[in-house]
Amino acid sequence: DCSYVKEPLGYALFEAMGVATSRAAYVQVRVNELDYGLYVLIETQDDRLLERHWGADSGNLYDGKYVWWPDGSYTLLDFGEGHDELYQLEEGEEVAHADIQAVSAAYLEGVAAGDFRARTDALLDWDNLHRVWAVAQFMGHNDGYCLNKNNYRVHFRGSDGRAVMVPWDLDHTFYEDHWWSRSWASPSGNLARACFADPVCAEEQRQAVVELLSVLPSVDLPTLNG
Repeated sequence: DCSYVKEPLGYALFEAMGVATSRAAYVQVRVNELDYGLYVLIETQDDRLLERHWGADSGNLYDGKYVWWPDGSYTLLDFGEGHDELYQLEEGEEVAHADIQAVSAAYLEGVAAGDFRARTDALLDWDNLHRVWAVAQFMGHNDGYCLNKNNYRVHFRGSDGRAVMVPWDLDHTFYEDHWWSRSWASPSGNLARACFADPVCAEEQRQAVVELLSVLPSVDLPTLNG
């Protein structure tokens, strides 16, 4: 992001909607009295971030990044596609991906039975997901979970085991979806696509967008991360 504004603005928008994510700031880097210029400093998503948002019993954090194969191909990780064991555990305790597998199973069973939203309620914090996706749509996050199944972390809270999404890597934001041959009417992420096809879940998502639009006028973006 040669503009140096996408990540600070993006994280500020998520923060304004009550989404737990990284903090961002600008730093002037000098080494041995040589000025290396202006950089964007992004808070690392580790155990310190988890404790800041969720306390000491913070639970497991997984990285939903893509996986490169020896032949140069890659796989974008998503639930219900048989790659649960490839989610990388960043923080927490090793549970043989049982928490990821539970979400995948509920997704597959819910889509098959036609009760996706109800079946996943005990596993997913839907208030969080709706807010994350509303901000992602507003800021044109073409390389996020919904449109590209990329650049997201999944955190299972220690308090209740429910999963939230933690946004990450916002360099490909403030784009039009069609620039990447994407459409918000038909997201790529399995959870988002199933949600948009579920009347209850889709209405909840619409309400999150309405809330975001009501919040935006009061957000002072130039100073929120100051």
